[in-house]
Amino acid sequence: MHSSGAPLELPGARLAGFGKRSYTWNDMAILHVMGLPGAGKTTLTARLGPHLGWEVLRIGQFRRLFPPTAEGEADAWLALYREISKHSWDRVILETIGLNGRLSFLYQALPQARF
Repeated sequence: MHSSGAPLELPGARLAGFGKRSYTWNDMAILHVMGLPGAGKTTLTARLGPHLGWEVLRIGQFRRLFPPTAEGEADAWLALYREISKHSWDRVILETIGLNGRLSFLYQALPQARF
């Protein structure tokens, strides 16, 4: 298991307004890995999760539980967020392709919500 006190370099973090120049894994709550299909997200998270001792959650595993509709897409994201909350929003690796094209599904399914 990875030492949670080991440095985690975030280039440009100071420029982004985070204040610190370096962080440790203890400073992280959720690591969100995003990328296009085939970019290596699953390979990375499959190695990183056990290395850090963190749970890996993938949006795809939740999408398979619901129909491919706007409501199903919203239900998948809600189920994912519920699962993250079971981990107290801490030490979880989230693997997604981001909201990009999926955002329109969420707007249709949840017109009152703000994203």
